Amino acid sequence: MDMKIINKLGYVLLFFGMLTGCSGLLDDVRPDTYILNSKITVEQLPLLVRGMYKRMLGGLYGQGNFGDEIASDNFGSLYSLSAVSNYTNFDACNVSVDDGLICGRMYDYPYNGIGAADIIINFVNDNGDEDPVSRQAKGEALVLRGYCYMLLAERFGDAVITLSAKDDILREQDSEDKVWERAEIDLKEALSYLKDYEVPTSISLQAAQALLARLYLNRGVLTSDAGMVANAGMYASQVLSSSTSLELNPDFQDNFRSGSTGSEVIFCMQEVQSVAYNAYLYRDIQ
Repeated sequence: MDMKIINKLGYVLLFFGMLTGCSGLLDDVRPDTYILNSKITVEQLPLLVRGMYKRMLGGLYGQGNFGDEIASDNFGSLYSLSAVSNYTNFDACNVSVDDGLICGRMYDYPYNGIGAADIIINFVNDNGDEDPVSRQAKGEALVLRGYCYMLLAERFGDAVITLSAKDDILREQDSEDKVWERAEIDLKEALSYLKDYEVPTSISLQAAQALLARLYLNRGVLTSDAGMVANAGMYASQVLSSSTSLELNPDFQDNFRSGSTGSEVIFCMQEVQSVAYNAYLYRDIQ
């Protein structure tokens, strides 16, 4: 056989061999966003906390995070993406099962936040919480995880509870009562880790107390539990009587706008401080 032909065949075989090898490696890829404790330092915890909020928001300016306020009649919205995906359906408590855009985000975003919070909480549990940075980080992560479980319970009832990356998520959902209980445990544990309110972009003791007041009020009214309603009043009073600069904002809508400096905002997660995005997201608030 001609030597040139043999060489060409050799190159072809080598090329296909390389493709086969690459294909095998690509097939073996298993993306994993979990960060091992051994790769984290205490100094990195504030960065992980900011990343936790980013994960919760999902990179879409928090669009999926205020549907509960509409469904609970705290405010109304005329904002519509389509006949299936629009906030008027939430206002009417008539959400379509085909709404994967808004409703799908309402399911995905809390689990994004839970996964990121688990990393921080477990790191501090394994390495100690004596220093102020670790304590604040764990407190914020506990509040966010508790809030995420509140959202899942309010929106979907039953949900899978995960507390670490080792938990089996391919199992039956936990009951709605257990999801509410998990949220309550996290929020109450966070109280001993958090400082008083300073700025709205960092979770404070008062933010955790306000969420507990909301949790107990929602559950107490729903289950006609006078004890829970009393607990709601107790935590609300603690927020109102705190020596912080919190007070009611005369412009209620301003509480839901990115970059708000309103004195009523206890805590906010924000990615964009822009008048244009304020108009886009909240132009139809009533």
